[in-house]
Amino acid sequence: MDDFEQRVRAHDWAREPRDQWHAHEDAPAALLMAWRGESRARRALMDALVHDHSGSWYPVLVPALPFLGEILGQQPSTGAHAVLGFLGDAVWFPDVQLIGQDDAHLHEAALRDALWAIYPAVKAHAAAGTDCSPLADAVAAAIEERLADDSVQ
Repeated sequence: MDDFEQRVRAHDWAREPRDQWHAHEDAPAALLMAWRGESRARRALMDALVHDHSGSWYPVLVPALPFLGEILGQQPSTGAHAVLGFLGDAVWFPDVQLIGQDDAHLHEAALRDALWAIYPAVKAHAAAGTDCSPLADAVAAAIEERLADDSVQ
């Protein structure tokens, strides 16, 4: 088992809020699929981290983002392409889907910080001149637009 896999498995995913349709293992399983570059990785990330029918994201997205940033560090890779495809959609999801909670502002602030933290990895892909670069450029622009009013830039 490599270091990435150990760290993903070591995170206490059970403490992350979730709904009744998602198991605690969904997020780490999706992250490991992306790390390995599996063909189903993008779909698994969508299913585990966001609710694409409602256009909302789950709180588990926040602790998953640093791992997604690490996957982006494997450039170029199939996993990075899956992560960029996922981010290209998920960055636009406006609201956290809270599971019986009313602290959306805390989750939104954490998401903003996590997106800014992986932004350099996205920009590196955009500048790399690979077949992922146009997608990475679009994702970087989406992050910039979504977080334009963020003073942490």
